[in-house]
Amino acid sequence: MSINSSDDTLITNVNAITNRFNRYFSIVLILLGIIGNFLNCLASAQRKLRKSPCALFFFHSSIANLVTITSGAFVRLLGTWSLNISNTVDLFCKLRLFILYTSRTTASWLITLGVVDRWLSSSKNAQRRQMSTMENAKRAMYIVLCLISSLHVHILYCYRANLSDSPVECYSTVTWCRLLTDMEFALLNVVFPSLLALIFGLLTIRNIHTFRTVPVTDPITNQENDRRRHRRRLKKGDFHLLLMLLVQVTLTTVFNFPLAVQYLYSDIHPYHNRTPLSLAVNDLIFTLLFLLSYLSNSMPFYIYTLIGGSIFRKALVSAMKNLVRKIICQ
Repeated sequence: MSINSSDDTLITNVNAITNRFNRYFSIVLILLGIIGNFLNCLASAQRKLRKSPCALFFFHSSIANLVTITSGAFVRLLGTWSLNISNTVDLFCKLRLFILYTSRTTASWLITLGVVDRWLSSSKNAQRRQMSTMENAKRAMYIVLCLISSLHVHILYCYRANLSDSPVECYSTVTWCRLLTDMEFALLNVVFPSLLALIFGLLTIRNIHTFRTVPVTDPITNQENDRRRHRRRLKKGDFHLLLMLLVQVTLTTVFNFPLAVQYLYSDIHPYHNRTPLSLAVNDLIFTLLFLLSYLSNSMPFYIYTLIGGSIFRKALVSAMKNLVRKIICQ
């Protein structure tokens, strides 16, 4: 297909813009993500939080976010200097995408598990509250990681490097495999986690509201009074933790949904049927949506700091003091 000089100039300019977004936006995402998730790990590991199943989900979700940013945004940044070997070596292409999709999906589901844990811990049913334990939280994480890894194992089979007729050079050559991967991204990262988080979030709010509106009966002992005050503090903490979780799930949905639509659009409209100019524009749109999706992995710390209440901020301050103390002592 012939290209006139004006189209050729426009394609060159669009490709240059795409490369700049890949480079400079990736740098911002990497800095925000690494610093924020590192501080999340420090705060979640503090004594006040580390015995909480919800904090355990926060901690490992932050680790999954770090893996996602490293295998995603950082690798795209290297590609702007032609240093992304996953675009040219099949083995690295397969492993990088398997790790990327697995870690990204795991991060989403760990936050959803945190919402479920808030529902269990706020329940009036004693048996449900007893299910909110560290052992059950660890067991749930292992199950989720194994299931998600097994659902993405097909990536190791059908993805290849050095492809030119695709959104990126490391992509699937098999239609059914590409469609399966894109459907899994839409369902496992957007639809199912969002629906479950919404359902259990509403149930948790109902539990908290029900507890606050329970009438007080007389007479009650001082011990019972202390127990009630303690539970009120816990419920306040439940609300802040739940708010943190729900906001993160919402942002994950907002930033990942456009990319899921773009994936499915690319499956319906194959690249070999497009003009060079439309390919360049599509690559620019794909790059923008792809990088925006990483905001959900880079922003949790800043969300927690703004709306996490005193619990998270106190844990963060304590973590920073301990870190500074260790650095000074060394």
